Amino acid sequence: MLLLPGLAIAAALGLRALLHPERISDFLLQQGQQATGLELSLDRPADVGLWPDLHVQLTGLGARAPGAAQPLLRAERIEAALPWSMLRNQDITLLGLRLISPQLDLVALQDFLDRDDDIGPPAPMRIPTLDAPLEVRDGRIAGDGWALEQLDLTLPALHEGARTSLGASALWVSGTDSAPAAGQRFALQLAAVPHSDGSTLRLDQIALDLVLDAVPQWRPRIEGIVSWNPSGTLALALTSQIAAWPADWPALPLPPGDADATVLALAYSGDAALTGLATFSLWRGDDGLRGALTLHDTLAWLGGKERGLVPPAEGEIRIPRLEYEGIQAEGIRIRLTPPGAEDAEKDAAH
Repeated sequence: MLLLPGLAIAAALGLRALLHPERISDFLLQQGQQATGLELSLDRPADVGLWPDLHVQLTGLGARAPGAAQPLLRAERIEAALPWSMLRNQDITLLGLRLISPQLDLVALQDFLDRDDDIGPPAPMRIPTLDAPLEVRDGRIAGDGWALEQLDLTLPALHEGARTSLGASALWVSGTDSAPAAGQRFALQLAAVPHSDGSTLRLDQIALDLVLDAVPQWRPRIEGIVSWNPSGTLALALTSQIAAWPADWPALPLPPGDADATVLALAYSGDAALTGLATFSLWRGDDGLRGALTLHDTLAWLGGKERGLVPPAEGEIRIPRLEYEGIQAEGIRIRLTPPGAEDAEKDAAH
């Protein structure tokens, strides 16, 4: 009666011995270090599981910049699904990869990317090849004064020049740890074609479906291109159609056109913190407006409980034909100045 359980236990132990958890740990850490330039460590060697499939569990992964005391990335657990064919050869391939509770310090990561030249030139930016699905569960990305909490992400595959899809949801929180602000939840589905020239990441043919708690009536589909450089520059050109203008948004100063969708176009080239000016156009039928705004302030304006007629922008807005609360006019130009800017200009003049 005890023979069959004994044989099963012996077989399981034999398989675990063939898998060599230390070899798998060393291989994965070596590959990760070569790809990123970071120092990687585990709390303990990989744990190999045989049920419900062949899988490896990495516990307490830490990633540090060379010589740094604190990790810029730490993951509570990483689970990798493996093919049984790896028992017959030396190559390790993945069928799936899941990160549980990873925490990324974006400021520390940026410092690592901006490290001094005497450490050595940064490696060319490459888009990693991912043949297996990647999942992130309950992740956190901490920035300067903001954070993404409760991050869930799914990426089925990733290849340079091939159309890629990604799904994600998270809670965006601004403020400091001592005085956090209320979070805003969002979810997105993104499809794009990634490219890299060694220094800049570019996403072409973007199709982004977005859901924002801050503006629940709006379910935008956004199309266009985005490029980003680790040095801190960002450029984008995006368009979106709003079939029905949300009732609780400020009314557009345009002639009625309920049958027409509102087309919004946005272009930006500046720093990745979105502090620069972005140009935009907003049209409904033959009427519309053009202008410039600061994206950082406008996003805060959209998420605020009390909003004025226009966001806290600067620059100029041009409206060929205006109609608002019974007022009609043509050839309107509106100069927008952020609070305090006029006083600063007067002080500079004196």
